[in-house]
Amino acid sequence: NLLGRIVIVQDLDSAIAMAKQYNINSPYHAGSIYLRSTLPQTQEMTIDCVSVGALGFACAPYEMFCESGVFIKENSPFEFTFINELANEAHGYFAVKEAYEAEDIYEVNTASFASGVAEATADQFVSMLKGLQ
Repeated sequence: NLLGRIVIVQDLDSAIAMAKQYNINSPYHAGSIYLRSTLPQTQEMTIDCVSVGALGFACAPYEMFCESGVFIKENSPFEFTFINELANEAHGYFAVKEAYEAEDIYEVNTASFASGVAEATADQFVSMLKGLQ
């Protein structure tokens, strides 16, 4: 659980050097990159889906790119589907594959997960929503 966990870099010069390595002008964001490098190779995460009549809700414990939200809504069996981000826990950004291919994207530089995870999770949300109907 990363909720509430912060990395404090004691040496400002080291933090600035780390930030420059990733073309980031903020020691705070350099701390985020350092935190990502210390995370385990796999993490468990709970995603939730709920339905109320014609309403479907996808509750994600991270910030998703618009492409993922649109994919979920377009493939949901519900008349109306709502996306609730940062629900229950906070796992950072889930950037889409195209963002990983672009250069110097903040959400990728500070992401905790690899390319392809956003799409796989969006597929899982759609599967769960279909299971609710």
